[in-house]
Amino acid sequence: MSLTTLPFPVDKAAAPTIEVQPRMHRKISTELVGKIQTVLEQAIDVHPEFENILISTADGFDIAAMIKDNDKESIRRLAAISSSMLSLSIELLAEMSAGELKILTLEGEQGNIFITQVSADTFALSLTVITRDKESLGKFFWLIRQLRQEIETLCAGAVQVEPASEGSNGE
Repeated sequence: MSLTTLPFPVDKAAAPTIEVQPRMHRKISTELVGKIQTVLEQAIDVHPEFENILISTADGFDIAAMIKDNDKESIRRLAAISSSMLSLSIELLAEMSAGELKILTLEGEQGNIFITQVSADTFALSLTVITRDKESLGKFFWLIRQLRQEIETLCAGAVQVEPASEGSNGE
């Protein structure tokens, strides 16, 4: 029996119809993305201790980034991972009745990664900052909170809902 031949007759009229609907999600306006990108560029200029900064949607799509190597695949992976870690951290804190997440901190031998939530009126974003500098954590916490506040101010009331095309990632 050939792999292309089924061992039973197929009634094409009885075959179910599968209709694929485009997925919908909140898409940030191009204007807002541009403003966020400018804020990230300014933050890197003013604070050279920030090596990389990424803003992504709650569902893991990159919105704006200042990544040293600017590798698109790396940015996409980092967006998905950091958004997932943020979501898991928020759920863990809720499960343990430990209050709201302030900043998730990962300390590595070569630097630190900070992940926090940026809240707007009707959507949330993930802010990820990677540092290589050995500055005090307190300084980084303060700088990241300032950056988060600036982005939240930009996002206040600035959402539009559009259908996402297949394979769209919010760019």
